[in-house]
Amino acid sequence: MAARAPKLRQALRDARKAGHAYLVIDGTLIPIDRVAADRPFYSGKHRRHGMNLQVIASPHGDIVWVSGPLPGAVHDLTAARIWGIIAELAASGLVPLGDKGYLGEEDIRTPYRGRNKAPSQKGANRAHARLRAPGERASAQLKSWRILRKLRCCPWRAGQLAKAIHVLQPAKSEDETLNIPPLGRTARSGHFKVGGIARSGRVTCNSAAAGGNSRFAGQ
Repeated sequence: MAARAPKLRQALRDARKAGHAYLVIDGTLIPIDRVAADRPFYSGKHRRHGMNLQVIASPHGDIVWVSGPLPGAVHDLTAARIWGIIAELAASGLVPLGDKGYLGEEDIRTPYRGRNKAPSQKGANRAHARLRAPGERASAQLKSWRILRKLRCCPWRAGQLAKAIHVLQPAKSEDETLNIPPLGRTARSGHFKVGGIARSGRVTCNSAAAGGNSRFAGQ
């Protein structure tokens, strides 16, 4: 299922064809079962252990693309550079909006920072927040699936699960519009159904995933 999720370049190409004026990039933390000794997985921003996922969304809050996982200690801007997101966004010609986690990157439009901002800067920040808010709901869509509220399988599987949810999400939204019980979720945490076949989210970790030796750019 995760293999059916679009690659970054294709996702941006599709977003441009859809006529989106801009896209929203946001980092989200998928909580994991970890102890305090595992510092690479600890996010100081969120004050908990987890895996960092980068999510690109449309202005309406639809998921456009989801990255693979990185340890929670990785900063959002660093993660965006590792996955090649910034270069691909620049090449696509689309305007990306991001929060203060992406400050310092010229190719991502971020809010003004600092105290005693000029009234024009305050107004620009408010407009920026209004434009960004619907797109940031894409991360909430991912976490509406119980399996990602707290990951209990191998942490390096977070990206595969998120990509699978990205593929399932349009069908789920359509079912909700028709007042049909959502496709994909059951009452049992960590499981979802595809085509009537229950598939467990409790997957095991192979040696390559455990080491994090996956290819980053374009995934």
